[in-house]
Amino acid sequence: MSGGPVAFVFPGKGSQKVALPVQDPSISIVANVDVEPKRAAREAFEALIAQVSAAVRWEAVVRRLASEGVTTYVEVGPGTVLSGLIRKIHRDASIASFGAPDDLAAVEALL
Repeated sequence: MSGGPVAFVFPGKGSQKVALPVQDPSISIVANVDVEPKRAAREAFEALIAQVSAAVRWEAVVRRLASEGVTTYVEVGPGTVLSGLIRKIHRDASIASFGAPDDLAAVEALL
């Protein structure tokens, strides 16, 4: 299902269909909703929609990523809350935060 538009209906008041151009991810995405890797665009979007009303399983996701050999994390957005949580869960992780353009050098150095 790579490359074509997909229509998703987001439940709730004022719902509407939205057509989004999507493609399969180039790397697996581990979803918070079920801690399983998503390799196809449709399953990634379905997990994202399910996540809206589900509990975030952040600790399980970080443990899953660590068990699959992930050692480097980049937190994107303002703040460093997730970076702190990753440090508590995966003590050997290398982490950078990217919240502003000035943070790019630290991310590039980590990668």
